[in-house]
Amino acid sequence: MKFIQGSGSSTFGPGGVYYVRVAPDAIVVRDVRRRREIGDVPQAAVDAAGRVVAVGREAGEQPLLAAGSAAIRSPFARSTLAGEDVDAAVAILKHLVRGLRRVTWLPVMIRGMIVHPDFAFADPLTTEERDAFLAMARGAGARTVHVWEGRALTDDEVFEAFAPPAYRL
Repeated sequence: MKFIQGSGSSTFGPGGVYYVRVAPDAIVVRDVRRRREIGDVPQAAVDAAGRVVAVGREAGEQPLLAAGSAAIRSPFARSTLAGEDVDAAVAILKHLVRGLRRVTWLPVMIRGMIVHPDFAFADPLTTEERDAFLAMARGAGARTVHVWEGRALTDDEVFEAFAPPAYRL
């Protein structure tokens, strides 16, 4: 298994291992350890000050939108992930990771995350796009991040990417 780019250490310890599939109309986060998955629409409501006030389907239902003081931002709608869209993407990813957790009052610990763009960014990804996906995952709290291009990965392949050599199959 060859990854495009990685960051951080691959220590085997506490924290979740997540596989994130990104598309213009959907984002799906899978907790590989617990075999649970959650998905939503990748959009965020951003107010005039640039703060994210709602994410996912709730972003379109906000009263702020009716008043005109917030705007919908879809970070993956374009073929490039712009710098201002990274903040919205981080908020969406944090929301989904928290939705997978059973105990929500503990801090989020993400040992590893693989981000898999499912749609037509540049083929292969440009350096700016890889950096934006890495920043998105790091902003959500991931210690080790890989960006993957290619076929969908199985849970075992994702987990093996973060296990130390002694634990690999």
